[in-house]
Amino acid sequence: MSPLVFIKANNAFNPSNHEVKIDIGLRTWGEPELAIVIGKPVYRVAQDAASQYIAGYTLANDVTCDDPDGRDHHLARSKSADGFCPILPFYDDCFQPDEQKITAFHNGELLRSAVLSDMIWNPAKIVSELSQWMTLEAGDIVLTGAPPRVRDRLFIQPGDIYRCEIEHLGSLETVFK
Repeated sequence: MSPLVFIKANNAFNPSNHEVKIDIGLRTWGEPELAIVIGKPVYRVAQDAASQYIAGYTLANDVTCDDPDGRDHHLARSKSADGFCPILPFYDDCFQPDEQKITAFHNGELLRSAVLSDMIWNPAKIVSELSQWMTLEAGDIVLTGAPPRVRDRLFIQPGDIYRCEIEHLGSLETVFK
């Protein structure tokens, strides 16, 4: 079994202005995710060698909206609206995912929580699997998946604040308008 893959276009990345405009007609939510930063081009690498292509890690909010026009839920349009990937403006080249806690809060209410060691796919496996069918370039960002919910999903409204945190890596707060 290999990881499920979604694509976010470059216009979705939002490294400096963590304010995101949403379409009020579509249900929208956030997801805290560990982000892998690729350090050098990689194509068809084995899992045991994949870590050497990882430059470091950062934190992202994988903002997603419901099925635009009823055609492509969770594909490009539902994930790639302008600014839909708030991300810390730096990466940590010493960070090693292990027992660090990853959480998300919607207007201060805990929605998601886990430890990174509970990820379904470890970063080396993800890089290896992706590299089997596409070249990953230096500077590419690969999101690793969201932790489980601890309560039902809350949909974002204008004025809401969604905060993502990874212990010892950072915190990212997104304001929706």
